[in-house]
Amino acid sequence: MNAVAIKPALGATVSHRRTLHVAVIGAAGHGKSTVISRLLAETGCRADGVSALHTQSHDVLLLDDPDQNELLRDSVAGIAQADAAVLVVDATERRRDSALLFGQLLKLLGIRQVVVVISKLDAVNYDAGRLREIETAITDDMKSFGLRPTDIILVSARHGEGLTRQATTAEWYRPTLIEALDQLSPAPAMRKPFVAPASMEMSSVA
Repeated sequence: MNAVAIKPALGATVSHRRTLHVAVIGAAGHGKSTVISRLLAETGCRADGVSALHTQSHDVLLLDDPDQNELLRDSVAGIAQADAAVLVVDATERRRDSALLFGQLLKLLGIRQVVVVISKLDAVNYDAGRLREIETAITDDMKSFGLRPTDIILVSARHGEGLTRQATTAEWYRPTLIEALDQLSPAPAMRKPFVAPASMEMSSVA
């Protein structure tokens, strides 16, 4: 990954800012690329293949590959270097296979900070019942791997809701994605590098 110059957020103290590496993961078609593109359009930049944005406390580097539809062995090794992960889940998707698979991956990689983004909020007509159903299911899935979502964010990237501003039609308050990223912390410096086993197969994510 090439270096990119990051301009500190307005009003932030440069000496106190930290760099945070965040892996953005999600099954193909769940809205990951749209979420990333809209978030960068509002808060960050993409230069030399590096996606960067700024929160009040952090300079955030997003580890993502918008053109990649599958998690392959090489990319897993890259995700392992992340301090935290953003898991994008499609609000219209009834099957939970991908969430379970990604939960297993996060546990394997030792990534404990996980922000869950429930995307395509508008596609389910902002149905509070449906969104709470997904929240419960995802929380249970994460719990089965000893994980607990740091935050669960409701997003309509199409309308720019839930990224840097609240969804005006949501019936209850949620932090925005940029606020959730600001609450994350860099992982310990002495983290053991991950080496993917030759038998690892992630292509079942679809």
